[in-house]
Amino acid sequence: MWPPLHWYVLGALLRVWNEPIILTKAIGFACGMGTVWAMRPAVRHVFGDTAAVVAALLLAIFWTHIWLTSSYWVEPPYLLLVVLALHYSTGQLGRKSMGRAMLSGLFLATAIMLRHEGMIVLGLFLGWYALNVRSPRLILAFAALPLLASAWHFVEPWLSGHSYFDYAGQVGAMKAGENAAQGVGLKAALEQWVLIPAVAPSLLVVLPGLYGLWRWRRLIRRDLFAWLLIGHVAFYLALTLHSGWRPQLRYIMLYLINLLPYAALAWVELTRQRRLARYGRPAILTGLVALTMLMQASGWWVGRNGRQAWGWLPLEVVTPPQHALDRWMAARVRRGQTWMRVESITTATLSDAWDVSHSYLVDGIAPGVVETHEIYVPEHPEVLRGRLPRAAYAADVVLIDGQAAYYWPVLRSLIRRGPVRVVPLQQHITVLLVSPAARRHIGDA
Repeated sequence: MWPPLHWYVLGALLRVWNEPIILTKAIGFACGMGTVWAMRPAVRHVFGDTAAVVAALLLAIFWTHIWLTSSYWVEPPYLLLVVLALHYSTGQLGRKSMGRAMLSGLFLATAIMLRHEGMIVLGLFLGWYALNVRSPRLILAFAALPLLASAWHFVEPWLSGHSYFDYAGQVGAMKAGENAAQGVGLKAALEQWVLIPAVAPSLLVVLPGLYGLWRWRRLIRRDLFAWLLIGHVAFYLALTLHSGWRPQLRYIMLYLINLLPYAALAWVELTRQRRLARYGRPAILTGLVALTMLMQASGWWVGRNGRQAWGWLPLEVVTPPQHALDRWMAARVRRGQTWMRVESITTATLSDAWDVSHSYLVDGIAPGVVETHEIYVPEHPEVLRGRLPRAAYAADVVLIDGQAAYYWPVLRSLIRRGPVRVVPLQQHITVLLVSPAARRHIGDA
């Protein structure tokens, strides 16, 4: 379903050192730091060095980027590759170079093998090259590798008798299923378009960025950051209006990073205001940075992490339901109750409060010790009506969010087949003991 490069790289590294969590987080950290470093030269071509330094600073304090840098998601390496491609392409505005064009194409081709959005970025780059570079040789040098990488997305499924558009249809259906499972609609999706940027990178960045985009709109023709911002917003907004796609922090970051140079210009202009001269530019900039970090921390603590301890930090915070599930799974292993077959019924989204795979990693449970499977509600929307896959009825234990819209339909469906013991571990994680053996031997400790 997803482009394969990330998995190939991780698979090769795991053959050398079998520490998946350390390796994935190390890659994310290195790429996140690399993106901050690459941001300055990428911005400098069009905006000058002062704005470039401030833009890199804004990225360094962008809460979502910090969080992803400490995660195992593919966005940090993808973003680094796109920024490097942008840097080498906008360098063509000075002295044109075949080497720069080829390097830019190489970085973008690699990004396309990480995320499908890279093909949209390629289209925007080609339009920019046609308008600003106008050299067929340089355009071909840039485009050759990215076009081959894009073609792979269509040829590979065709060789298996499928189509790339089959994949696109499956993803659309899955996203619609997620919305149905979580009981949200278009209104909630549009609200997230406003709320997420208001929290991270915060209104102190977004509003100056929009002002800067209008104030220095003459730069848009030459500036690839603006092209990527407009292109991403148009694409994701069309998805929202057409299929109810809901923004997520990591997707929003992919387009908001392109607003940072314009926010930097606005911040620099503010520090040069005569009426603020007595405070000094370093003091003004320090105050803006501090307020931006405070606004992000407050919004993150309240809106994302439910006022949990340390929830204001841009780090992954283990939720109370996850803690409860980790303890319960560890108790099962300690008591030798590894014969059980576990089915998790989830939406498989980032908003889920728990994940069985996390318990495996935290508790050090070797793969296969406990047989676990997952039923994704977006892939099985009939679960919302109480029609369960056979695997759920054959399980010893079913894990489910006790507050989910599908909880009662699932429970009633299981009860129609036989007795079920309900063990609520926490508000958002309930254990359903389905089989006679589970009801006799498995407790709630």
